[in-house]
Amino acid sequence: MKQEHLTYQSNLSTSQILFNASYEQRLSAWRKLRNNLSTDDSIKTVLDVYQHCPLTKTNTDYFKIDTWPTAWQLLERNEYNSFDKCLAIMYTVKLTEYFSEEKFSIIRAVAKEESNNNLKFYYIITVGKLYIDCQNKESFDEQTFDKKYIQQYNKIIR
Repeated sequence: MKQEHLTYQSNLSTSQILFNASYEQRLSAWRKLRNNLSTDDSIKTVLDVYQHCPLTKTNTDYFKIDTWPTAWQLLERNEYNSFDKCLAIMYTVKLTEYFSEEKFSIIRAVAKEESNNNLKFYYIITVGKLYIDCQNKESFDEQTFDKKYIQQYNKIIR
């Protein structure tokens, strides 16, 4: 019986475990995900996993750092708004051997092509010279960011 349970768990995708399993299983899956990040290209894997993150309403506020949960608190409560999702992606990347020495920030921006009556905010993570758009699941350089977005605020992550 126990053998069947282990086989079933190993067949689940990382995103299924990360958002639908027990805290211990989520923690283990998150560690495995972080351990597999070893190049700039591996950020796409993180974006693919967090694409399946279920969104809900939380009290996390971009402007109030004291409301930001730690990586472990996010995993434990397993509730994410769009900014929590951005934090989770940032923590996943930041807490790796490969990216540990990089400078991180989270930019709140608007797209240049959107109408003023329908502004949508985007959270963009910077990792060194790389920009990661959490909502649109893409990464790009500073030139592309400058063409597509208007930066409103920038929070430096220590």
